[in-house]
Amino acid sequence: MGANAPIHMLDGYKVLDFTQAVAGPTVTLMLAEMGAEVIKVELMPNGDLTRASPLIRNGRSRYFVQHNRGKKSICVDVKNPEGLAGCGKSRMVTSISAVL
Repeated sequence: MGANAPIHMLDGYKVLDFTQAVAGPTVTLMLAEMGAEVIKVELMPNGDLTRASPLIRNGRSRYFVQHNRGKKSICVDVKNPEGLAGCGKSRMVTSISAVL
């Protein structure tokens, strides 16, 4: 893009998203749409439970895709200290602006 490219309101912000269900993913979707880099943290072993919600198309939940588009994702075993430590050391999650 050129020098006159539009800048989003939240460009440069990085959000770590631990949310599940409706309200949290909707909020972080809005943050992503405003330019924030949103990193969704999903819990091992299956990730976000909405991945298996009933509205499946092409093997994917429409609900999950609708509420998590534009986000990056990592899956972490939070019951394992090594999993949590690895999350903190990941280059993807350094210099976080907000945690939800």
